[in-house]
Order: sequence, then structure tokens, then C-alpha cells
Amino acid sequence: MSDSIIYLSGNFIEESKAAISPINRGLMYGDGLFETFRGYKGEIFALKNHYKRLTESARFLKMEIPFTERELSVILFTLLEKNDLLHADSRIRLTVIRGGSPSWLLPSGKEGSTVIISSESVPASIEAIQQKGIKLSLLKSFKIDHLSPLASRKTINYIPGILGMMEIKERGGDEGIYLNYEGHAVEGITSNIFIVKDNKLYTPPLSSGLLPGITRDIVLEVAPLSGIDGEEKDLSCDEIFQAEEIFITSSVREVVPAIGVDEKKFAIGPLTRKIQKGYKKFVAAYLSDIDKMSASE
Repeated sequence: MSDSIIYLSGNFIEESKAAISPINRGLMYGDGLFETFRGYKGEIFALKNHYKRLTESARFLKMEIPFTERELSVILFTLLEKNDLLHADSRIRLTVIRGGSPSWLLPSGKEGSTVIISSESVPASIEAIQQKGIKLSLLKSFKIDHLSPLASRKTINYIPGILGMMEIKERGGDEGIYLNYEGHAVEGITSNIFIVKDNKLYTPPLSSGLLPGITRDIVLEVAPLSGIDGEEKDLSCDEIFQAEEIFITSSVREVVPAIGVDEKKFAIGPLTRKIQKGYKKFVAAYLSDIDKMSASE
């Protein structure tokens, strides 16, 4: 089986032949950002939203994004084509690392960027967990600093997530829920969280310290179209355990129900299924609009 092809700063090369400096700033300091995209049969879903989040974080970190949204679209399409993923559902990881002055903490201000993009097919297990659900656990090892401006940035420094996932797996869970220093539930390790109470949808607000998820935003848009009231509010641990339904969202997994939080079990309820259906309908309409635009060009 041949190597998958990756994109590395302007070149498409076999993954096994790719190389970056051992004193790259990403390796030395975790000085970089990333985005994870979901591809559907060669079309990148919500590219504009992902690009906006990436560029906003890059401006905050004073980093350079060396391509426009249109240029990125061409790169991603070419990468999927080279990996024979134009007719499959795909997961795409884009990493942007600040270039230059790797051995000095202070950037010189003249850096370019190292860009790494990889792609793979979406695991078949995704559809299974969307139907069967996953188990969540409240994380004990780390808390979110909701006052930190980095809380809303998708940086490549992922140590809390790595150690958090190790903790959760030891406790028999599939995904963890971070709390902030005020004791409110914030987000999953790699997802956003929603609860259902009294036929209404609730999710933590941006002020809680969460990463503003692309899928989270779309679910808040889809909910009223599905006849469901949604609200952003701080969620206590008690409210998590007293919820009638819980689900998580992420770009690759879409909408996944939770069947438990620690020892508390949950049923997969009708509102979660309604949101799942509404989200898939939104995706289908989005992709149909792209096809119409392409046909008219």
C-alpha cells in the first residue's frame, strides 16, 4: 500500500518522505494553530467558517496564514484527489506553525509559516457511535481557565487534552467534559456539549472558556428550524446530571448522543435525534448549493 500524500508548505509529497526541522517552533514551543475539516465526497463543509476561525486566531497570535480561502480550497481539493478521497467522506487536518527563529523564544517578526495538511477517510465507526452513543466523564485532571484568551484558540499545544483522554480511558469513558474554575461545564476534550431540559436545548456560552465550535454554531442555527428552542447558559454539574438528554458536537463526528456521564445513564432522546436529522439536512443543503454554484461557473 502506497503512502498517503500530504501537503507540506507548497509541495504534495508522500508522508514517509516529509521532513521538518527538529528545531521547528511547533516542536520547540507548540507555536502553531490547527483546524480539522470534514469532507463530503470531495466537498469541504463549512470551509468559510473554519478559515475565519483560523485567520482570527492567527491575527491574535501575530502569525501568518500564507493562503487565501480560495487558495486553501484548491489545495484541499488537490490533496483529496491525490489520496483518492473525492468520492469518500474524509477528515482533513491543517496545521500552521510559525516559521523562523526556532531557537529563540521571541519571534523575529520576519517569519513565514510551515503548513502541513493531511487527509484520511472518515472511520466507519462514526456512523455507529451516532446511533449508539458514547459515555462521558467529568475531567478531574485539568480545568479550563475561562479568563485566558487562549481558551478560544485552537492551538497545537494539546497536553491537557492528551492527559485528559488518558484519564477518561482509564475510567471507561469515551470523551471528557472540562469544567472551568467557576465549576461550570465548558466543553469536551474534542467537542462541544449540549443538554436537553424541559424540551429546550442548552449549551455553555463563549464566556465559559470554550472553543467556538463550527458544528456547535450550526446546531444553534438548526435547532429553531427544527422547532427547538436553544439557549447559551452556564451549566453546573448538577444541571449536567439532571439533564434529560445530552449530546456532543464536532466537525468529524457531527452530532453524537451521550448514554452516560460517569455513573449516570442517559437515554437517547427525541430532541437529540431531531437535531441529528436537522444537522444532516443542513449539510445536504450546503453541499447541494455548492454543486449548483459549481454547475453555473
